[in-house]
Amino acid sequence: KARSHFTQAYQGFESKDDSIGIAATFSNIGILFSENGQADSAFFYINKAIGINTRMDNKYNLCIALQAKANTCLENEMYEQAI
Repeated sequence: KARSHFTQAYQGFESKDDSIGIAATFSNIGILFSENGQADSAFFYINKAIGINTRMDNKYNLCIALQAKANTCLENEMYEQAI
């Protein structure tokens, strides 16, 4: 159900060309996948968020996405990638 809400949020941000909202939604979707043990999908969305936030120079949301990536790495014992 949460993923459905995030999908709706993404569609709303996409229709408004709101890159910050899109990136935040991608981070949230990635975290959701991570919490459900789907690391590959989590990394896919989190890396998209990292890319957008880097391009936008949005340091606050970039930190959130990087933390989500590090947490996903740690949960999956991917210690070198978490650095």
